[in-house]
Amino acid sequence: YYSPLSNAITYYKRADQLNTEFSYKSEIRSVERRMKRYHRPDLNYLAFVYDTVTNVGISFGGLKNRKLGLYMIYRLDTDVLLSSADYTMNGDGSFSGPMDYGDVRPEGNVRSGSMDVIFGLTKKISYPVWVYLGGGISYIREWQKMSMYDTDGLLYQTEWVSLTDSEALKPMAEVGLVVNVKRIHFRGGIKTSDFENLEDFTLSFGIGYSFFE
Repeated sequence: YYSPLSNAITYYKRADQLNTEFSYKSEIRSVERRMKRYHRPDLNYLAFVYDTVTNVGISFGGLKNRKLGLYMIYRLDTDVLLSSADYTMNGDGSFSGPMDYGDVRPEGNVRSGSMDVIFGLTKKISYPVWVYLGGGISYIREWQKMSMYDTDGLLYQTEWVSLTDSEALKPMAEVGLVVNVKRIHFRGGIKTSDFENLEDFTLSFGIGYSFFE
């Protein structure tokens, strides 16, 4: 396989044989190391990711040796799948949707859930470390626990009711590092959807497996 680096090794070895007064072994080793770095294979990966806001996630993409790679992350808090009542509560405290009885009282408990979808780029810094940078959207929901009472004032049922005014789509950005050692993929970084207060960020971690393209 011909390349400027392999050609340099050939000349250094030939010079080392012809010149007995000077050794080119250090130059040969230096070029061989550069050649190894230059010809490392491109990788794809699949990783499971976690942070304190969205506790389940998956990421897949590419870790390129000399080019930019692409990646995607899908994360969610399992609460975002929370089963809720057929009716919802608006910001003014009124209700929308079918209700068996009109006497509904809040229990005070509130739960929230979110889901992220992020696309981004990876770039090798120096093997085995890559940096990643991505952006996307975060979908946020909230529910409040409500108890419904019948016309006799008896408890009919208790349900989680979606708070419609709390539903939101927010831009999301993240940055971090990937360390890929012997096919094992480690990642760690930060993400945020609050661009006015950059100190309000969430730590994110992941582990996975890399494989050749």
